[in-house]
Amino acid sequence: MKRLMFILIAPLFVLGCGEEPTIERYEVSKPVGYDWPDTALREAEVEVDGLSWVWEVPPGWIDAPEVPDRLLADYRFKGSTESLPGRMTVSKIDGDAGGVNANVFRWLQQIYITNVTGPGPKDKISEPMNIGVGEATFIELHGQYQGEHMPTRIAAAIVQIPAEGGGVYQTWFFKLAGDDATLEANRTGMAQMVLTFRPKGVPRPVLPGLETIDEGGGEVPEQATDES
Repeated sequence: MKRLMFILIAPLFVLGCGEEPTIERYEVSKPVGYDWPDTALREAEVEVDGLSWVWEVPPGWIDAPEVPDRLLADYRFKGSTESLPGRMTVSKIDGDAGGVNANVFRWLQQIYITNVTGPGPKDKISEPMNIGVGEATFIELHGQYQGEHMPTRIAAAIVQIPAEGGGVYQTWFFKLAGDDATLEANRTGMAQMVLTFRPKGVPRPVLPGLETIDEGGGEVPEQATDES
């Protein structure tokens, strides 16, 4: 468990200012109702540029009714309140996507942190971790409360896949958004997705943290009550 928590809550590193990215904030006009059927641990598959990629989707996570064109996958799961389900998205950009710095700034503004000069005292950015297919940087960001329908926290992983001859071939984003209680209850699920991300046909990797997830059968803790 200690090794898994190191992956998810790693020491904060100071980031320099980068070019301001395009901001797309969360806007939810009305809560969407879900039946939240019981779903088992499953393997998802997506084809990108002629290559199939897979990862494990935790129990209780369902596919969103519609996936925006800019995303490769979009999941929902039961939140700590009915008004704000948890959301996990997967996307990809060729190259280095501007690096970790630019995306941290972009995500901070998505959760209503204005005049961003860098991560706050509660934000965390890990050292890159080798997960077999590439290096993953785990990130945790805290935002401002904007009402019960808006996420206040992001937990994410940026996975950079190396190119032959050096540099970055592709950058993948695994991003979890919701309120504090929902993210605390589902952070293990996010780690499960990232640590099992690989090309189809490649054996499931042996990595720190997976043994802890396997002991729990892939289940995530029951959501806590949101008192915000």
